[in-house]
Amino acid sequence: MKKIFKFLKYLLIALISLIFLLLIGIAIFAYFFDLNKYKEQISQIVEKQIGREFAIDGNAKLGISLIPTLELEKVRLANAKWSKNPNMVELERLDVKVSILPLLRKEIEIYKLILIKPMIYLEINKDGKANWEFEALKSAALGYKVYAQNAQTVVNDVIVQNNSEEFKMPIDGLFAKNILIRDGFVEFSNHKNNQDIKLKINEFNITSESIDSDMNFKFDVAYNDETIKGTATVGSLRSLVQDYNPYPFNLDITAFGANAKVGGSVIDALSKDLHYVLNVDATNPRGNFGAPQVKFVGVVDGNVNSVGINIHSLDVEENIITGNVVANIKGTLPYVFVSLNSDRFDLRKLKTQTASLIEFPSLISSAHAAERLIKDAPLPFDVLKTVNADAKASMGTIIISDDMQIDKLNLTAKLKDGLLNADPITILAGDGTLAANASVNANNSSVKFSAKSQDIKIQKLYTALQSHDNKNFAILDGGSTDLNINITGSGKTVKSLISSLDGQVIAIVNKSKINSGELRFIKGNFFSQIMGMLNIRDNAEVNSTLNCAVVRADISKGSVNFPNGIAFDTNGLKLSSDGSINLNNEKIDFSIKPFSGSVTDVNISQIISSFIRVTGTLSEPGVGLDKTQTAKTAVGLALNAPVYAASAVLLDASSAPCYTALEKTSYSSRFPKPTGVAATGQDAYKGVEDAVKNTIKSVTSGNTEDLKNTAKDVLKMFKK
Repeated sequence: MKKIFKFLKYLLIALISLIFLLLIGIAIFAYFFDLNKYKEQISQIVEKQIGREFAIDGNAKLGISLIPTLELEKVRLANAKWSKNPNMVELERLDVKVSILPLLRKEIEIYKLILIKPMIYLEINKDGKANWEFEALKSAALGYKVYAQNAQTVVNDVIVQNNSEEFKMPIDGLFAKNILIRDGFVEFSNHKNNQDIKLKINEFNITSESIDSDMNFKFDVAYNDETIKGTATVGSLRSLVQDYNPYPFNLDITAFGANAKVGGSVIDALSKDLHYVLNVDATNPRGNFGAPQVKFVGVVDGNVNSVGINIHSLDVEENIITGNVVANIKGTLPYVFVSLNSDRFDLRKLKTQTASLIEFPSLISSAHAAERLIKDAPLPFDVLKTVNADAKASMGTIIISDDMQIDKLNLTAKLKDGLLNADPITILAGDGTLAANASVNANNSSVKFSAKSQDIKIQKLYTALQSHDNKNFAILDGGSTDLNINITGSGKTVKSLISSLDGQVIAIVNKSKINSGELRFIKGNFFSQIMGMLNIRDNAEVNSTLNCAVVRADISKGSVNFPNGIAFDTNGLKLSSDGSINLNNEKIDFSIKPFSGSVTDVNISQIISSFIRVTGTLSEPGVGLDKTQTAKTAVGLALNAPVYAASAVLLDASSAPCYTALEKTSYSSRFPKPTGVAATGQDAYKGVEDAVKNTIKSVTSGNTEDLKNTAKDVLKMFKK
């Protein structure tokens, strides 16, 4: 027995000595071995296989040890002949270190893989051919076709025998402890659809202690000049390949200026039954993408066919939204269901300065004269054809401005095959209700919108109209407002859509008690000029009665007409306005006609000076005297015909302006017809318009003789 142990001892010493000598021999061989001598042969072998020039222009080195090392410098692979770049791949340096001992465990372990300045150019030409398609490899693949078919049969047999649901892949694959890519660049150009993508790789690193350890990722890249940085930790390579469940996943990423932390797990990662559950905490800082600050906290749960998002909190500038989003992506078109809720949403927080609706004219007047407000920009109708959806939204208080809020909004919408219908849309505001519906048809590029209100009190909807002091205009009581909107249009751009608009908009404020005063809620130079010319404070009584107020707009092919459609009627002041806004060329033309209710020697001159005309464009309106109205009144004065003067003024600044505004509409019987002098003079005054046109020049030039002659012609019309 002692002899046996002694023999084994000497044998072990001999084997160790032999291995040591072998390693010394390998080291000596590696030291004197020059891989540069074989670069040409290596290049020829690669070129023969792929049919493209391959070259190692720099140093080539092979180190033999327990961790063999391959180092190559200035490696390049030629591009397709039709490509714009001479090389498809360029590489400044490649270092590969492979561990030998793991081979005993049937594992190929790459100890370290380093790529310095890899430059990769991927292209698709106008014929749809890609530069990564190698003709030589295609030819070789044909020779292996039968072999591959036979091999697939064998694989299928093995899978069936081992039960496809339980069969696990062997570990005879690659494992890398450290992969580092630095200063790389990838460019993808699709000349067929003019698509360009550029990816700059500042650093990309993967590390793992072993095949059973978690893998750690670190990346710093730029996608089309947008920075993407972050770290990630996932489960081990063995647990991924052998499909251990659950497979953990954690990511911390900053991309396009936003940050997201994602943690969760994946079940059956390598099967068709893949399922994932991810906890997401993401933030988009204020100003990024020109958007407000947004914070999202929720759970994403899905598989290869569908994904669900449970929104625990979507914080938009401290406005909290909750809800659910479910998307089914299995069919030809994705189907999405959205349900959103919010108790309170403050729109003021979405921008640094909130302009109320009544400030809009002042914003228009400050715009540059040469700048068109209506752009010929394309409308994204095609987006509606990319998905089918159902959506519901329930919002509580919506604060629009300091003086305006909505108490509740409910919306139901459906999108199917390019047709979007939002019906119903219900808004509770100002103690009343507004019901609306809208549709957008991407198939014929058309839109339709209608809305009707009931019992909305305008001073409660817009609190700037409530009483604060006797100096300011306010609605003290009443204020019930009716709104009726019906608009249709079609067009593929903003301009063409607006140019096709047809419909009508009517807003009516019913009888109310008002406090006349400064319209403090109307801001801007444009309205200041009008209010100053009207001298509205001196023409109205404090705590008077508003009989009615009307805005009526008839829309036809982009032209918005107000046929005496703006009316304001109180006991002390009546005001009407006739005009139009041409949205095709953005020109405006309005005549504003105030009247105190009667014609006397005292107020004749004031009436003449108060006729106002607004002309110009939406971007630069101008305010001045209406020469036509001034001339009409002047003719009456020249005739010394107070009946004419009264009827003329009462017709244009009607004693029943609300009735006149609503003529030939469904609200035509809402207010009584004109009575008294105005009614008597209506028919006689019909022809004055043409007779007075020639008088304008006389009035402005001071030619009294021409004025008298014209006045006599007008008088004959009244005597008929």
